[in-house]
Amino acid sequence: MVDARVAILAAVRRFAVALVFARGAAVERLTASEQTGVPQVPAAPSSSVEPPVPLSQGPTPQLSRATFARRDEIRLNVSRPFLQPGDVGIEIGAGAFPSFMPDGVRCENFDRLGPAELDVYFDGLPLAPTAPMDEIPRRFPDGADFLLAHNVLEHTPDPIGRLVGWLGHVKPGGFAIVSLPHHDYCPGDARRPLPSIEHLIIDYAMCEHAGPLASREHFIAGSVGWAADWPDVGKNEFANGVLAAAMGSEVEHHFHVWDDALAHDAVAAALSLHGVGREVAFASPSTTPSTVGDIIVVVELSGTPGDVPAVRAARDVLTAAAERLPAGAVVPPPSAR
Repeated sequence: MVDARVAILAAVRRFAVALVFARGAAVERLTASEQTGVPQVPAAPSSSVEPPVPLSQGPTPQLSRATFARRDEIRLNVSRPFLQPGDVGIEIGAGAFPSFMPDGVRCENFDRLGPAELDVYFDGLPLAPTAPMDEIPRRFPDGADFLLAHNVLEHTPDPIGRLVGWLGHVKPGGFAIVSLPHHDYCPGDARRPLPSIEHLIIDYAMCEHAGPLASREHFIAGSVGWAADWPDVGKNEFANGVLAAAMGSEVEHHFHVWDDALAHDAVAAALSLHGVGREVAFASPSTTPSTVGDIIVVVELSGTPGDVPAVRAARDVLTAAAERLPAGAVVPPPSAR
């Protein structure tokens, strides 16, 4: 009997891979990259790609291989000015879909999942060579020239804390490039409410992770947003699968949904908490040129971050909450992030 959590993760990932990542293009790309060790950019004329349409304005789109070739080309074009020949960087969470690199730039892949879990998660697709996350300090003792993480932060219950941790793997003057799915262009996410930046900062302050009740409730609520994309699954079957998965050792899904403003604010908060860095580039479906659903943020690890009023506001909320505790009450610290 397959563990319920593994089964639903595999099923959700199969749906996402089929809808969002274009399996054939991914397999061809990875096969071609075996010659050089670097994923190659496929031909994807911009004229062949329909402009993105918010899901609120139409049905779930059937996204073509050309669209996703274009998505990866846009990611490369946004990243290119910040990646120089000879640079060696980190990519987190690439799995079967390593990013394109400019000539002369090399990237090593890391993931929190082991080989067997990645095989299930990516439904048996060919995987890029991937090392465990705890190998990063040994492989990059002085920090990497750059860090990439495309469509990873939405899978963590504490995105600000996770980003602060990632920034610590980049050398001074290096770059971190992250992307998130814009909720208006992501099936399931378009039907979910946006969190506030204060909510994300409090998640950071509370060291939120994938085990506690709050994260399990996030998973259940988030799964409801995806229910309409499973028309062939009965409501009781879907609900039972979600509840069973929520009882696993930890849960994994899109913990929060994102728009441009929230992405700007979360990155600003992470830079403020890290103590160094500034945003240097931004692209989304609403910018010119536009993406095909990604929010892409580039930060440089130099300069002093600006003040973030939401951090102060969240601190005031937590201070007020602490004042409600009886004097002398002993509260255990939150689990380590």
